[in-house]
Amino acid sequence: MKKRILALLLAAVMVMALVPAVFAASPTSGKCGDNLTWRLADDTLYIEGTGDMYDFLAGTKGDVGIAPWKDADIYDYYTWEGEGLKVKIAPGVTSVGDYAFDGLAVLDVSLPEGITKIGDYAFEGCFNVKKILFPESLDSIGKFAFHMCLFESIDLPSKMTDIGEWAFADCSTLKSIRIPEGITRIESETFESCDSLSSVSLPTTLTSIGDWAFSYCKNLINIEIPKNVNTLGVKVFFECQRLESVIVPEGVTELVGAFDDCRSLKEVTIPASVTMICDFQDCRSLTDVYYGGNERQWLELKEKSWEWSKELDEAAIHYNSTAPVDPGPVVPDPEPTFTDVPAGAWYAAEVEYAVEHGLMQGIPGGKFDPDGIFTRGQILTLLARQAGVDTEGGTTWYTKGVEWAKEKGVSDGEKPEETITRAELATLLYRCADSPAVSTSQMNKWPDASSIPDSEAVSAMAWCVENGIINGTGDGKLLPLGTATRKEVAVMIQRYCEKLG
Repeated sequence: MKKRILALLLAAVMVMALVPAVFAASPTSGKCGDNLTWRLADDTLYIEGTGDMYDFLAGTKGDVGIAPWKDADIYDYYTWEGEGLKVKIAPGVTSVGDYAFDGLAVLDVSLPEGITKIGDYAFEGCFNVKKILFPESLDSIGKFAFHMCLFESIDLPSKMTDIGEWAFADCSTLKSIRIPEGITRIESETFESCDSLSSVSLPTTLTSIGDWAFSYCKNLINIEIPKNVNTLGVKVFFECQRLESVIVPEGVTELVGAFDDCRSLKEVTIPASVTMICDFQDCRSLTDVYYGGNERQWLELKEKSWEWSKELDEAAIHYNSTAPVDPGPVVPDPEPTFTDVPAGAWYAAEVEYAVEHGLMQGIPGGKFDPDGIFTRGQILTLLARQAGVDTEGGTTWYTKGVEWAKEKGVSDGEKPEETITRAELATLLYRCADSPAVSTSQMNKWPDASSIPDSEAVSAMAWCVENGIINGTGDGKLLPLGTATRKEVAVMIQRYCEKLG
């Protein structure tokens, strides 16, 4: 009887083996916020709608609570360097959720104005992202948000108020970072093991730098700690092996391993406010300590400190003093390239870019005429130059540019001496980019979108908005029929070139 039952079971197993397995199809779209949707098209992930993205849980395909696109077939994008998934987040989205893209081979990220928060672990381990433009609306970056990403430089927006711990740790190619005014604290390990980091700009509003925040930044030679800083965490600059000198601000009371193993450190200024030093172990190059108090205070400080380094005993102590400062040569402020483009103008850098790259020129008298008009012939000539065309030698100054535009299908070349609108300029840039597919579903959020003249212009302006080429005006409008001024052209062409290389 038992043999018969066993034979029946074996037969059943064999029959089941012949039945083809049925699996659920991988999703290609869905919901990712109360009012947000996502869709995957070719190698691009689109996030669209209004409001915050959901916060997700850690995990990979099939795990509960993960970002829904991780259940799609996007793991095929773990490919060669220079390939990967493109992420397009549309205007209207206000946050990037926790664990949204961690571990994915994301190649390119477009973050629109309106994003205020990037969640914890959002882009951790996205090795293929080499550059990211943060929108001015961004307020906070969560912990581990860009851990192990391979940026070269970071310029955080002016409205930032919070950067989470480990946010940029192990970004081994990061060379420079500017932290904006308004930030008061750098959390623990925020920039730990950024091996290439050599330039750091800290805000005057900073009051505290957390434990291990810049530890193992082996190429950091100089660091100017703002005078309002009153707390330096444990091991904050541990093993910054090229750091040569440092001034500890007045108000700091404890130094605990902050500069241990800084083997190139030659001189340090320590204020009289410090009441305990357990620091400077293995600072084998230390020769001079400039102390803000007198000799009696220094000896009392040594007595109170539970681990005094021999390096401090071997250095020369200069009492009631600070390190001498080399003023260096007097360098006059650079003169602006054009007398009518103030150095701090919002478009100044873009004007300089356009001129330096031979795309635009000034006018007689050393001026740029930033509010002047721009004609269709001028923009076609500019775009031809950007494409590497020699525009000299035509029957008119715009002949070569018009010929190029007609040949490439960018423009019909008509009315070259008429002014160009913002919508027309967007359309020309869109055509130069080969008119890529783009969603226009978010365009209705612009109050003047109905005045965009035709469907191609709608797509063109949607593409420009999506890629940060157009951000709208201060009152939230696109002004598609407004005449493009010279400064607006400079800004749009610089952003276009930066986006498309």
